[in-house]
Amino acid sequence: GTATSGYNGLGGGETTNITGTVTISETGSGNLTVSHLKNLTTGGTVNVTGGSSVYFYNDTLLLSTFNISAYSQSASVHNNSITAGNINIANGSGTAFNTSIQDNVYTGNVTYTQNSISSGHGFASVNNVYNGNLSVNMAGVDAVMSVLSGSTVNGNFAFNGASDNGSGSISGGL
Repeated sequence: GTATSGYNGLGGGETTNITGTVTISETGSGNLTVSHLKNLTTGGTVNVTGGSSVYFYNDTLLLSTFNISAYSQSASVHNNSITAGNINIANGSGTAFNTSIQDNVYTGNVTYTQNSISSGHGFASVNNVYNGNLSVNMAGVDAVMSVLSGSTVNGNFAFNGASDNGSGSISGGL
C-alpha cells in the first residue's frame, strides 16, 4: 500500500512497518514530523515544500526521491536510513532557525543547499554516511554552514559557494 500525508505526524514512538511504498507530500505553512517509519518496498517519494518546521527521526525509507525544500523555521533529520536516487534538503531564503542533519545513512546522491539570508542561522551536517555523491551549495547571504564533521563520503564531494555568501566549514570525514 501507499502511505500519504497532507498533515503533520506520521509514525510515533513505536516503529510502523509498511510493506509497500511510502509517498509523503506536504505543502503549506504547518509542521511535519515523521518518526519511526519503515517501508520495505523501494519506490514512492517524499516531497515537502514550504512548511514551518520539518522533522524526520529514526526512519528507514526506500524511495525514488527525498526532497525537503523552502521551509521557513527549522529542519531536523536525525538517525535515519534513507535510500533514494536523489536526496535534496534546501532551506528557504527566510529560514529563521537552524537545520540539523546528523547520524544518518544515505544511499543515493545527496544535495544540501543553504538558501537562508537570516544572519547567523546555520546548516549543520555531522556524523553521516554518504553512499553516493555529496554536493553542498551555499546560496544565502550571511549563511553559516558546517558539513562533514565525523562523516564518511563513499563517492564524490563538491562544495559550491560565493565568497560573499557567509562562512562555510568543511572538516573531517574525508
